[in-house]
Amino acid sequence: MRDGDPPLRLLCLPNTPLRRIVQCMQYIDQFALSLVSQRCKHLVKSTDLKCLDVYVLVDSLSEITIRIRITDRCWIKCLLEDDQATGVKSNVLTLRDGKGFAHSKPEYEVEHWLRHILEMYHQSEINTIRLLTPLRDVQSFRDTFTSCSTIREVKVKLWN
Repeated sequence: MRDGDPPLRLLCLPNTPLRRIVQCMQYIDQFALSLVSQRCKHLVKSTDLKCLDVYVLVDSLSEITIRIRITDRCWIKCLLEDDQATGVKSNVLTLRDGKGFAHSKPEYEVEHWLRHILEMYHQSEINTIRLLTPLRDVQSFRDTFTSCSTIREVKVKLWN
């Protein structure tokens, strides 16, 4: 394409070539496309994405990292953080695979992000949750993380 050419209207293509294009995308781009709309989400999901596991690292409920391990050498890191200055949930998902991408869905809570991730990769549960700090609100944690095979508390040693 040259400067001045009209943009390619990807979603106007028929389903078969569209699915093939999505299958050729990088993993982080497939995931980012799934966030655009319900139609894009169903399109990406129809390509039958797989991952080895999904695990969550919880550092209080203000910072949650979700790692999606695609292969032994490829993963997507999703970071959800509260705005520390205001204490307001930012509902911004930052994706990292060595580069970076941020996407905001103000209506999404942590459980919505988790549900979206599990659905995209055809997973029924989170494999492991690691807790870095003791939780103040256990009920909120239970409401958010309803399906998990292993929960581990990570004890961090401070060296004097």
